[in-house]
Amino acid sequence: MNFLKQACLQAFVFVCELITYFILTPRWNPDDKWTRFFMTTTAWVCVHMFDGIITISFNKEFIQTVFKGIRIKDLSDQHNHATKENSTNWAIHSARI
Repeated sequence: MNFLKQACLQAFVFVCELITYFILTPRWNPDDKWTRFFMTTTAWVCVHMFDGIITISFNKEFIQTVFKGIRIKDLSDQHNHATKENSTNWAIHSARI
């Protein structure tokens, strides 16, 4: 099901780019070259950027490889464990004195 969502989202992004490039840009004022340049070039760059973001976000194996061993829950558990260990050490040290 995720692959279907990914494919539909990527197709939507490409369709938006094609509409911008082939339909909206030719109707723009031909004398305004900078606007036309940004409408075509920015659309081209953005579609490939969003394509990569969509591909990476839907690929769980890639995300797990990149963020291997890093989990928010693990970090909070380590902090809680260290805090408990410090309080236990303090209690033992206080009892000795």
